Amino acid sequence: MKKNTPNILKFSYLAILLLCSILLVRCTVLLPITYSKAREKTQRILAHNGFKGKVQVKRIEKVILDSAGIYVDYTYSEETYDNQIISVDGSITFKLDWTVNGEEYVTPGHYSETYLQQKSVKKEEQKLFKELKKQSLDLDIEEFSFSDNTLIDQEANNRKAHLAEENRKNGKNDFYGYYQIPYQTMIDEHPEIELVAIATDSGMHAEIALYCIDNEINVIVEKPMAMSMKDATEMIKRSEEKGVKISVCHQNRFNMAVQEMRNAIDNGRFGKFSHGSINVRWNRNKAYYEQAPWRGKWKSDGGALMNQCIHGIDLLRWMMGNEVEEVYGVTRQQFHDYLECEDIGMAVLKFKNGAIGTIEGTVNVFPKNLEETLYIFGETGTAKLGGTSCNNIDVWDFADKTSDDKNKEGFHEATSNVYGNGHTSLYADVISAIKNNRSPYVDGYAGRNALEIILAIYKSQLTGMPVKLPLTDFSSIELTGMFGKSNL
Repeated sequence: MKKNTPNILKFSYLAILLLCSILLVRCTVLLPITYSKAREKTQRILAHNGFKGKVQVKRIEKVILDSAGIYVDYTYSEETYDNQIISVDGSITFKLDWTVNGEEYVTPGHYSETYLQQKSVKKEEQKLFKELKKQSLDLDIEEFSFSDNTLIDQEANNRKAHLAEENRKNGKNDFYGYYQIPYQTMIDEHPEIELVAIATDSGMHAEIALYCIDNEINVIVEKPMAMSMKDATEMIKRSEEKGVKISVCHQNRFNMAVQEMRNAIDNGRFGKFSHGSINVRWNRNKAYYEQAPWRGKWKSDGGALMNQCIHGIDLLRWMMGNEVEEVYGVTRQQFHDYLECEDIGMAVLKFKNGAIGTIEGTVNVFPKNLEETLYIFGETGTAKLGGTSCNNIDVWDFADKTSDDKNKEGFHEATSNVYGNGHTSLYADVISAIKNNRSPYVDGYAGRNALEIILAIYKSQLTGMPVKLPLTDFSSIELTGMFGKSNL
């Protein structure tokens, strides 16, 4: 005859089951090796985003089922240039595989406000305030301070809005809404300047570049060089009249993988072109657009094609022979309904040499940047560049194989971000061009060619028809209201 299990054992089993369930749902892991890994991962992400101080992990909580993830609280400390210590608390949520969605936006909590309270920063504010008051700017300056763009009180906002309005009345554009020394003042007071790099909101590129050119100053202009074909053409025309250099910052042309592809084309290894394709599959979330109020607007930025995808479009046109007959494009705004512009665009290009080109550019990829890939298909060669910025050689296959080809396929150029390593090379090339009186490797015509393709896609979206090139006069502003918004 079986004996009944004692009641105390039954309760013990139930208690054990209940405890296991709780641990499965919310399980805190406190092993030293976990703390070490959390510190290492947090340190890496913060350092990648420019915060290279010390990280001390305070608490870890690992959740298995309910809101699964690894929750880390940490203290970040950093020594300022005058030996003061900043110490702020932060938190970060990892997925169970120790990856983070949107890691490029991870920063220590309240870092900006803490830094701005340092005595050394306050001292620097007073120094700059005195310098500003000496400027002849036709404005009464009552206050000056450094400020975090996203965390300012309403009263400060109102003061800065007033100053910005006064600037605009005096022809001094001030896009962010706080006081800036006008570029004209800086240029006029420093006649010794030989080269200016323009990295403002895109809508100001042409205006500032033309002012520099008229003052016989060489310029490097961030992409896009302008927001209209008329302005881009005028920049080239005036630079040639004044005898100054203009370079547009399409730095990916200097990537080692890109240079290998270009050399293969120049040496005829592809034979007759069949087609080529650029695919820019990236992610930009709301936090990115909130970092700067000019982003995602027709007047000051454009959409995914104009901002994120223009580098790949430049490479495709450059590789395939530059001469394009016709462009047909379609753009949409799928997920970013808080913007004016597109978050995805696709297009077909007809080249004069008979080849076909295709473009896919988007910032809708979940959950982070996926790839930027460039394909070239020829009668005697096929190549694919991959990675985040066309910095890898994924496919390298030619009829006239050489002993060096095996080393090229699988080549990877390490980069710290999606922008690649080409900026230093581009700047060095422009300086050399000035010294040796030659054209920069990436000149104004290169910048205009990339801009022309994007504006042709925009015009095709607007008209629903293919667009013949050359495109002489079209501006991104003409798409105002395309997706139901107008915030100009």
